[in-house]
Amino acid sequence: DADDVVDDVLDVAATRGIPMIVANPDFLRPDGLDSPMPGVLAERYARLGGSCVLVGKPYAAIYDTAFEALASVGVVDKSRIAAVGDSLHHDVLGGARSGVDTLFVAGGIHAADLGVPQGRHAPPSPAKLDALFETIAPDDRPSVVIPGFTMARTCGGGGGGVP
Repeated sequence: DADDVVDDVLDVAATRGIPMIVANPDFLRPDGLDSPMPGVLAERYARLGGSCVLVGKPYAAIYDTAFEALASVGVVDKSRIAAVGDSLHHDVLGGARSGVDTLFVAGGIHAADLGVPQGRHAPPSPAKLDALFETIAPDDRPSVVIPGFTMARTCGGGGGGVP
């Protein structure tokens, strides 16, 4: 099957000492479908003896780069910065550890755990939120929880701008 083929390739690479660089170490797809996500592949590679360099969320390098970019436009006060995302493992953990407030989008990858429809802006129950936080992020709870997030527009009409 496909997993065996992937493991065969990873095993050859690990045997040759080829490092794996993982820029997006997510474990779950936002749509919940099954596919070999980069974080899962990195775990499999490490189990086979391969060396992995993880540079995406929640690791410090990506936040340091973001802080440098924000400083270049005059934003240096971390109290004016928030990490926004739907992953407790990546977005909330990384933001909390980098010293900024975090905004958790409940209708994302943890929607099923919270008993809400994904992407529908339905608020989860406080009890389900508490249970999820206690299980996944007991020490790095988000600053704010919102049911969903929609970006209406960006400056200049393209991506990457400030709304």
